[in-house]
Amino acid sequence: MKTSKNNIFQFAIAVIAIVGGLTALPVEQAAAADPYPAYSAKFVCGPLGEDADVVRGMYASTINLHNPQLSEVTFMKQAVIALPERVLPAKGIMSLPVSEALKPGEAMGVDCEDIRLLFGTALSKETKHIEGFLMISVPSATTDILDVVGKYSARQLRCDKHRHHHDDDDDDDDDGKHKGKHKEWCHHHKKQKNHEDGKHGGADVETLDVEEVRPKMVLPVAAPTPP
Repeated sequence: MKTSKNNIFQFAIAVIAIVGGLTALPVEQAAAADPYPAYSAKFVCGPLGEDADVVRGMYASTINLHNPQLSEVTFMKQAVIALPERVLPAKGIMSLPVSEALKPGEAMGVDCEDIRLLFGTALSKETKHIEGFLMISVPSATTDILDVVGKYSARQLRCDKHRHHHDDDDDDDDDGKHKGKHKEWCHHHKKQKNHEDGKHGGADVETLDVEEVRPKMVLPVAAPTPP
């Protein structure tokens, strides 16, 4: 019986060694493969009603993609939410990857509404303000192949602008009456679609920033080796 147990133990060790050899092979193959470009573009979307890591206001982002190549480029598009570290769980949700393609010279923009659609039902409609990264990867390429530019705009919430305007009025104005008017004005404008979905006219833009997104070279993920 003792010999039998030893044989079983030795057989188990042999199996572990074989499995270890099989799993190590793809990693070596991945290290030898050419890395491909991946772009991580920051996005900030929607209204924020209180000061946090960014001050309260309306935020909008659009990630513009352009194919300057002479052939079609196929890439993967995926988004991930970034949450503050103090929030549990601290890791935000990640959308499923979506395959896209741009013909030579073509361009496309991925705005806040497009980013929300990537998450589908995983992102609650009650979540008005989101931020994170839009990831663009081109596994078929071995060098920087796309033009990726992020456009970011922000403005005060309309209620804040209205409140500051009335703060400059005469101090003799009845405080309770003023607050009532302010509340009524905000309630009216919160019903407006532009206030809810982040779309706004050029006259409302207070800050505008454009940033080029440079790629990181990523090693391919090793596929499991079939038995």
